[in-house]
Amino acid sequence: GGTPLSGMRLNITGGKATGLLVDSERPDPGGIYYLATSSAVADGYGEYDFSVAERHEFPIQIRNLLMTYLKNRDQFTPVEDLRIRRLDAPVQSER
Repeated sequence: GGTPLSGMRLNITGGKATGLLVDSERPDPGGIYYLATSSAVADGYGEYDFSVAERHEFPIQIRNLLMTYLKNRDQFTPVEDLRIRRLDAPVQSER
């Protein structure tokens, strides 16, 4: 499980995000940032609220894009890089 995330890092303490970095830099409070997500999440499935965001539809679904990418690779190795760190959660042992 987990939240699919790329280009960001953040810590979560007490249910609040801290230490947010976008492309390894602090975000500009006046900046405009774009987020790609599945239509299910954008429609409200899960714990995220995108009701205030302007929405743009694209002709290809992220699911189909990922399936094509994975079909064209011999193998891939997942990396746990701590993009999201829950600082107040119990530490899980290695598998």
